[in-house]
Amino acid sequence: MIQSMSPLRAISRSRHLAIVLGLMGLAPFAFGQAHDVPDGCPGSGSCYEAHGGTGCDNEECCAIVCEEIDPFCCSVEWDDLCAVMADQLCTDLGEEFECPGPDSCYTTHSTRGCNNPDCCETVCDFDEFCCANYWDEVCVALAREMCDVGDAGFCTPNGDCYTANPTPGCNNAECCETICEIDPFCCAVRWDDLCAQSAVWICSPADQCPTQFPCDSPGGPGGCNDPICCARVCAADYFCCQTEWDVGCVEIAALLCDGVVPQTCFPACGKQNVECLAESDPAAYENRTFVGRLQSGGGSCTAWIIAEPNILMTNEHCSGGIVNGQVIFNDECSACVNGEPKQTESFRVTELIFANPDLDYAIFRVQGDPASTYGVASIDPTLPSIGDPIYELHHGAGAVKGADYGNVTSIDEPGVCAGGGTDIEIGIDTISIGGSSGSPLFNANSHCVIGICHCGFECGGGWGIPISAIMAEAQGIIEGAGGVLNFCATARLNPCEGDNDGDFRVTFNDLNRVLDWWGTARPMGDVNNDQVVDFVDLNIVLDNFGRNCLGN
Repeated sequence: MIQSMSPLRAISRSRHLAIVLGLMGLAPFAFGQAHDVPDGCPGSGSCYEAHGGTGCDNEECCAIVCEEIDPFCCSVEWDDLCAVMADQLCTDLGEEFECPGPDSCYTTHSTRGCNNPDCCETVCDFDEFCCANYWDEVCVALAREMCDVGDAGFCTPNGDCYTANPTPGCNNAECCETICEIDPFCCAVRWDDLCAQSAVWICSPADQCPTQFPCDSPGGPGGCNDPICCARVCAADYFCCQTEWDVGCVEIAALLCDGVVPQTCFPACGKQNVECLAESDPAAYENRTFVGRLQSGGGSCTAWIIAEPNILMTNEHCSGGIVNGQVIFNDECSACVNGEPKQTESFRVTELIFANPDLDYAIFRVQGDPASTYGVASIDPTLPSIGDPIYELHHGAGAVKGADYGNVTSIDEPGVCAGGGTDIEIGIDTISIGGSSGSPLFNANSHCVIGICHCGFECGGGWGIPISAIMAEAQGIIEGAGGVLNFCATARLNPCEGDNDGDFRVTFNDLNRVLDWWGTARPMGDVNNDQVVDFVDLNIVLDNFGRNCLGN
């Protein structure tokens, strides 16, 4: 039985919230404050069910969903997505409720509470959502774990084990006994959907419980190696068996399974431990050192050393309250498998040098000289191509450093996540989760930074800003602040005739860079890369002025 409060609800809801609300890594919505009541609020239907009308019957919940997230719900229809968003956002908004409720404690329903007074009070004392909002799959899982269902008796052959039926037990004695040992409800009350699904996971030839993967570690494709623990977790959250045994599944296992204690040294979303790269990808392993975890008033993000001796980059949306925050280096595991956290070193943030919300990047300074110990990134200031192999080094979810490999999936995106100031965001299929914001994206062949991650879907793909767009503005700012940049030796510095700032357009910025660096050998103005900024460079820019290489 459950003894104390747990993260079960937060785990279950955070995964689905990310799917519904979509883009992650952006500044959070301002929930918990006064909301204007939009037209359509309150409506006549339940906030937690789709219905044909607009708005819903709880005015505050209605306002939160329609004002902050999706006006569609109040102007067109309160559909399934509106109901799910209400589920995610509108806790503790219901009127006073006393147990019992009208419906079963062991099935999901849109009413509050359940029909067994003792079970209702036990569950709601543990998780008030079940009596403040409605009785969802988390409430059912808690009821099955916390409430006395009576004597399970013995297995009676009342139907197929893989199909729900209204009577207890099923027709395969061995499977029935296995399932009822895990969940006595199945033999004491009825063989419902959860019993049938557990039978599929455990008893069928295509079972998911058990698998070879440990229950206290994330990263398996589904299921874990303890059949009882596996079935309990998957009954509470089918994602854990059908999709991936992730960090959330590990934490549910810690709650529901005796003797299962989650490890603390693993990256978010079950992604690769950077220590594993020492053998599989030594160049990427070397790059891990200059990537750190940023902890500040903007929450937990990822930052990295872009210029010697102490200038770093992250997302602009991570820069709130950044001064006096800290960047933590060496926050890694000591071994590829079953490692312990390493000794870390922190550097205090002393200055926010520059932040651009449209391109979602920020440049800041820390105390001391971290570059002398941890190194500095190599920058490739050119736009990547679709299909380029990439990897990302990240502190997703504020966890120890992880690595994820993928590809560039698109370029020239129309401001999917940023504030609209850029139309050359790049699509990526590497990890995107809170905490990975600001992570450097590396070309997997050159091992140079070609972009930064800034939004996307939880534990899935998303979007980044290419370094080509950022460096058009940031190079002068960084060098003006005393930073020394390290350009990639294989960088394609001038892929677009006349374009010397890497944004694939020939504009006044390219012209000004030539004039600003006239007579020098600086690459910022050297269009033809002949080590001198002169009339040849000027004429190339003038001949191609107004050109948009992305449109060609």
